[in-house]
Amino acid sequence: MGDVSERDACSGPATAMAKRLTSGFDRTLDLNGSGHRLRELREKRNSLEEQLIAGISLLRGSLVSQFKTCGKKNCHCQNGKKHGPFTYLSLRVAGRTKMLFIREADRAEVEELVGNYRDFRRVKAELAGLNREISRLLDGVEAARLCGGEALFLQQASRPQRFMVGAEGTDSGGRSEQKRRLT
Repeated sequence: MGDVSERDACSGPATAMAKRLTSGFDRTLDLNGSGHRLRELREKRNSLEEQLIAGISLLRGSLVSQFKTCGKKNCHCQNGKKHGPFTYLSLRVAGRTKMLFIREADRAEVEELVGNYRDFRRVKAELAGLNREISRLLDGVEAARLCGGEALFLQQASRPQRFMVGAEGTDSGGRSEQKRRLT
């Protein structure tokens, strides 16, 4: 058999996979460039993780302002001018929406805690996207290395295998035929 070049080996399924996995985020399979981009992504991921573990208090839910009517027959709210606005924290508990009244004195603090939760969720989603990008980058590196490994394997497989078999089905080193094929 002829010598199998790395170029011939990389025209197979491994290269097609490498191109498919790396399309859209990094056009090259340059491992040095991938390493640089990977370091950048890791630094950003570490920064986002620090934000998430900062230890700030969170409050899940949304603030809602509502106007209400009372039950008094002669009240102005019965003629269209309702009481309020009143602030409520709206949140889901056991699959049902609950509305908790928030006093005006507590409104600023609750707004901050709800904002912290919203920011936490945003940073968490950004971190998940960053992890997906890191994973795609590593898939491309893996595919490039597999392609190189495939070429090396095909080069070695194209060489004739030579080994001596002793009288009892072992080679001169004492290995059985099955073990010789694996080495």
